[in-house]
Amino acid sequence: MGVQVSEGAGSRVEISHSEVVHEDWVTLRKYTLDYQFRNGEKHRLERLVAGRGDRAVALLYCRLRNTVVLTGQFRLPALLDGAPGGTLLEAPGGLLDGADAHEVACREAEEETGYRVSRLRHLLTTYMNPQLSDERLHLFFGDYSPADKVSDGGGLASEGEENEVLEMSVDVAFVELMRQPVVDGKTMLLFLMAQRLGLITGPGDVIIPKENGE
Repeated sequence: MGVQVSEGAGSRVEISHSEVVHEDWVTLRKYTLDYQFRNGEKHRLERLVAGRGDRAVALLYCRLRNTVVLTGQFRLPALLDGAPGGTLLEAPGGLLDGADAHEVACREAEEETGYRVSRLRHLLTTYMNPQLSDERLHLFFGDYSPADKVSDGGGLASEGEENEVLEMSVDVAFVELMRQPVVDGKTMLLFLMAQRLGLITGPGDVIIPKENGE
């Protein structure tokens, strides 16, 4: 029996069938749906959706130092796309696995950076790759101070994590992000939102060095 989606463009869509075609670290599900175009024509379409669960991410900012704390994390796609060592600069975060997004953001920030924060401001919930993935990102922002340092951070070895903890000025962090062959979207979005909302000082008129004389 088909599933009728009743709002917006979804009122012209009926999901007639779904099946799991692959299940491992992610679940890949295939959907068959009937889509009615605006001219009244109906088409049978097939779509794949990758499911892994929602994720919470936090950008930590120290007003006293005008610094942020990021992590250097190994990502296989980054390695395949030419990032040195496969390392991406990222704001700390992790999967919800059914838990509260704010709670997860605080926990992951402590595990990955070593700073314990208890209050984070929710900025946005967004899809980063809605044409393929059902993952939603819950983006948070929070202040930290030197007194909040409780460990060396770096993530959990039991979960295969060995992250580099990087505290740097806002301007330097922005430049380093832009120097990467591919930029981590969620981290850059957090930066730009925090700047737009006046939560951080800068990045200002940062001159980003170009390679090969560009």
